[in-house]
Amino acid sequence: PPPSAGQRVSLTPGQRGMLKTVEWQKHEASPAYLEISYDPQRWDAYALEFQKSNRLLMNPLLSLLAWKLAQLAKLHPEINATLHDGDRYVYDHVNPGFTVQVGGDLYLIVQREAENLSQASFVEKLGDLQRSAMKKSLRPEQTSGATIGFSSMARWLVTRHMPILIPHTSLMIAHTASGSQAATLGATYDHRVLSGGDVVRVLQELAEPEGKP
Repeated sequence: PPPSAGQRVSLTPGQRGMLKTVEWQKHEASPAYLEISYDPQRWDAYALEFQKSNRLLMNPLLSLLAWKLAQLAKLHPEINATLHDGDRYVYDHVNPGFTVQVGGDLYLIVQREAENLSQASFVEKLGDLQRSAMKKSLRPEQTSGATIGFSSMARWLVTRHMPILIPHTSLMIAHTASGSQAATLGATYDHRVLSGGDVVRVLQELAEPEGKP
């Protein structure tokens, strides 16, 4: 069914042309992937300063990246959207889905209405969700309703991974870091909704932290 918490938005001529280009895939997402390399040192320093100033036990880098993704989705609502029966729906709220690996289980935790949260509140609430996942005590509403996605395999030091799209979303960010000098931001996206240019601009903005934590 179409999103219950979203606005139906008319496709622009360019978007209709893009949809026509991939119209052989009408009813399911037409996934594409691209990536950029970025210098991780600024984000690493930013996260370390945030950790010290907020007296956190764990490095908040991934949570901070997910928070900025939510802010970018607020700024660029076209990435916080889905397609249903040829119509584009832009969600009313930004609900990032965040992957968490617990042993052999992979969870998708969802922080709802993230566009309204400060950095500190988002990091705290996402941390609570991660701890619930580790305890295997997540509630249904904490694992559903994602409008955009974020996944990282930096802990395994891989150079690339291509995550699948969450149902009814158009963008899933893939973060990897195989060393202090090498890091990658990638994205799986629904090419019926977004162009490569749309996605590259988001990745370029995501690669840079803003100001001081």
